[in-house]
Amino acid sequence: MTEPSALPPEAMVGMSNPAQIMDEPIERVGSWWVYATFWRGRRRQLWEYAPAGVATRGIDGNIVPNEGGGTWWLPMLQRVEQLGAALKRQASNPAFKAQTVTHVERAGGTLVFICDGTSVGESLAAAMQRADQRGPWAPEAVRDLAMRLADAMTAAHDADLLHLDIAPATLMQVGDQIVLRGFRADERSLMRPAGGKMPFVRPPYSAIELYDDTGRASLSPATDIHGASAFLYRLVTGTDVPGWTSGKSRRPEAPGYAPAFLNAIERGLSTDPSQAFLSVAEWRAAMGPVVASEPAPDGPPRWLPAAVLVALLLLGGSYGLKQGWFNQADPPAVEAGEPPADTVTANPAGPTDASEVAPAESPASAEAGG
Repeated sequence: MTEPSALPPEAMVGMSNPAQIMDEPIERVGSWWVYATFWRGRRRQLWEYAPAGVATRGIDGNIVPNEGGGTWWLPMLQRVEQLGAALKRQASNPAFKAQTVTHVERAGGTLVFICDGTSVGESLAAAMQRADQRGPWAPEAVRDLAMRLADAMTAAHDADLLHLDIAPATLMQVGDQIVLRGFRADERSLMRPAGGKMPFVRPPYSAIELYDDTGRASLSPATDIHGASAFLYRLVTGTDVPGWTSGKSRRPEAPGYAPAFLNAIERGLSTDPSQAFLSVAEWRAAMGPVVASEPAPDGPPRWLPAAVLVALLLLGGSYGLKQGWFNQADPPAVEAGEPPADTVTANPAGPTDASEVAPAESPASAEAGG
């Protein structure tokens, strides 16, 4: 791929023929071709709206709709123009720095957005293709990405903008932020003229309502939350979400994650409208802690602290000495014919007077006498 031409600003006046001021696009993002170019003396990005299967570049270099350019194309262009105006109003918002629209121009049969800067950071699609990141990600990394992605989506929704194409290719890591690019207008009206849905959806990240070519299903924050949940599913498991008709569970299974976090992903992927999250804030709250906490011990510790053990031994030893348990001296001698002191005497009732009880000889006195 060659570097796009660097032409003076006057070559771009009117933007009537974008093909004359650029060589090849940097990349394809959804329905957009992205180019590096100059605009009014500064290096910029040029985002050209050309949805696959609908718009093609003619021999004159202009993008034109298929079938000769009928009137069905005009409402779509108006929606894209409105999207560009909404993004332009967010030019000072740092959350939109990956696609900071400064100008919206008609260019032949389509539209172009002029954006500040060049590609910054790294797309999550590129990060996931690195050899060290192709499988499941570490729970701590997923936790950080989940929180930053929620921040980016909140910024968009607070600006009354739905992204409609949340996927690794449209998520950028810029410093310590996740920022969104490749915003889409509602393109479902193009599906029937184009003869299919695939140019306008991104399996498995597109929510089921984006497949509705009648356009009757409502689009909401849950549409973006589905894409975000599919992205997190991919990070957690290392595999894509099973299809709706596969019959397989859409709950990710992986060690190290809190159950609430996995449940929030599963619910975000649900096709049941009654399960839909109403906002990113609700989705984020449902996640709870991302990483599972250490399980609490089932009972007391198996080994007592050494100080407690020593104290118990000393206490037991003192009590044992008091009771004569540890006395190793021979018992006092008993004269012939005299019963042992601990045998039952002839008087079963016991002594009647204290004087009848012989005092017990202590171990110490026995040793002294012996």
